[in-house]
Amino acid sequence: MKTNHFFKHDDKDYEVRIIEANDAVHVKVFCDNKPANGYSYQVSLMTKFSALLSSLEFNPVQHLINTAISDVKNGNWERYVAAATSKN
Repeated sequence: MKTNHFFKHDDKDYEVRIIEANDAVHVKVFCDNKPANGYSYQVSLMTKFSALLSSLEFNPVQHLINTAISDVKNGNWERYVAAATSKN
């Protein structure tokens, strides 16, 4: 699976990249070809295939994509950075 997903938020274009490497699927959001935040998400290939073969109808990669998009739209990284820097 290497289908990237695109979305708009606050007049910016974002790309969710899905990369299979090192026995895992990695998900990261980019804006202007640069990481949109400091988050990255991953699931092992074994977990991915186990979930897809189970009867639970749960797709862990799609869940990570949804979480990545939600984190951008909710400003979670910016809130994390603000909280971390206010403690110093």
